[in-house]
Amino acid sequence: MQKKDEKKQVTVHLTGETIRVAKDEKSTPAAVNLEELRLVLQAQNYFALPEESQDRYVILEADDKVPYELYFNIVMLINEEGGYLCLMETEGGGDGKGEAAKKEGE
Repeated sequence: MQKKDEKKQVTVHLTGETIRVAKDEKSTPAAVNLEELRLVLQAQNYFALPEESQDRYVILEADDKVPYELYFNIVMLINEEGGYLCLMETEGGGDGKGEAAKKEGE
């Protein structure tokens, strides 16, 4: 049984056009589509948590080969479901000139 203060953090991994999500620190990331990711985020019930709660953070790890549109859609989805975005950079995932990097640099 999970204690109230042991909220599990969701981690989203983006590699190229593949979305993988780990529902907690101990689970293996599984491939999902955007609708399945939405269901995972909805199950966290972020809107029921206080606004200042760190349990609302969703970790997003993305390499530089992720298409900008997919990256943008994931960021917006996290926001729509009440999560707070926590970005993690993946080293060695590419040359730094991926679609997301290009759009952000414009």
